[in-house]
Amino acid sequence: CINRKCKYNNNYFPIWQSKSLIRTTEEKVNWPDSRYGLKMENDEDWFGDTSKIRQRVEERPLATIHQVDCRCSIGKYYFGLYINKFVEGKVEKQCVRDSKDETQLSDNETINMLLSEYYGRFLPEKQAELASKLIKRQEYQDNRKPLSQKERHSKFLLRKTIEKMENIVSYGADIKHLNEQISKPKGSKKKGGDSNG
Repeated sequence: CINRKCKYNNNYFPIWQSKSLIRTTEEKVNWPDSRYGLKMENDEDWFGDTSKIRQRVEERPLATIHQVDCRCSIGKYYFGLYINKFVEGKVEKQCVRDSKDETQLSDNETINMLLSEYYGRFLPEKQAELASKLIKRQEYQDNRKPLSQKERHSKFLLRKTIEKMENIVSYGADIKHLNEQISKPKGSKKKGGDSNG
């Protein structure tokens, strides 16, 4: 690299992707037949009625970890955790953490760090660290070390946390509705409702 300054390309090599997805729906009238793998929301109603609006649904992982290579040095790269979102029908990647300055870490430690960063978005720190270790065991058959006593306790707490989360998800529509009611301006009233804000 010139003057020890690396220039990295945009060829993201995927290392890991989340199971959680983001989803966008694009609507068009008279969309052509879905012969090449496009998923259509209302195919059963489409044929024989050209007035129907057809919806194309696209899904992408919510988060990904990529290896990004240096343009001029073989074997020089960094890892990055990216949060994806759809903006005007296109996927935009936002890097929330990378390993450019983590030169003292091994690849294994770096991936651990980024997975912990992702799971730390919705889990306590110690449980997020354990989650990253468990995921790596599954994804990469990384079974070199057994869980410590503290980690086994964290696994018990993680199981309890996930049970609570699953219970919350089952009430997702009501939680969303309640949030909408809380977010309404104070001036908006409904008969029989609480007007005290």
